Amino acid sequence: MRLLVINGSPKTSKSNTGIMIDSFTGVLNTFEDIVIKNMNQVSNQELIDMIHVSDHIILAMPLYGYSMPAQVLQLLNDIYNMCLSKEDFQKKVQNKSFGFIIQYGFKEAVHGRPLEKYFQYYVDQLGSKYIGSVIKGGCDALYSQRNKKTGKKILQGLKEIAQDYDRSLKFNEDQILAYSAPENQSKGKNILLMKIFVRVANQFYWKKKYEKNGVTEEESFARPYA
Repeated sequence: MRLLVINGSPKTSKSNTGIMIDSFTGVLNTFEDIVIKNMNQVSNQELIDMIHVSDHIILAMPLYGYSMPAQVLQLLNDIYNMCLSKEDFQKKVQNKSFGFIIQYGFKEAVHGRPLEKYFQYYVDQLGSKYIGSVIKGGCDALYSQRNKKTGKKILQGLKEIAQDYDRSLKFNEDQILAYSAPENQSKGKNILLMKIFVRVANQFYWKKKYEKNGVTEEESFARPYA
């Protein structure tokens, strides 16, 4: 069997998604061939060609503002359109298994649930097998904390999920649900403090990120697929 793992992060280095992919694939033994590709390094057509000859496809990505990266959405659209236009490709896709890994900064799993539902619906539309979505919050500093207690805990949990996947070729629902906890924010959280935190983060942390990448605050609200 062949496994294709696609890194949907727009980052070219110091990628939290990349660290998770390395941990996930590092414990797999069942697959005869494991191919890892970063979307920034290959075209969508090349990825589609790789999907054509793979048995399992895992698509990993960060969550930005409750949405998948635009390049991931474009790939999914291209795959779907290929299924509509080429019957032989559609038949091939229906024999494949699709799974997803979604990571982001907020700790609560609820932020990733809408995307999880979308992926399940999308795979059903392809007629393929949906093996589940791993959702994990609190990963905003995972790359820098990968060798610290918090980072090691996140990556170890993912390795355990991978080990079970290696045996069953699907994600264990109870296991990924426990891994994604907490589902919601604790009711004991002070709402006023959270509002202050968000305002400070926007003013200093994200503003610095915008400047580093040559993006204005106005451009940060762009919605190319709206």
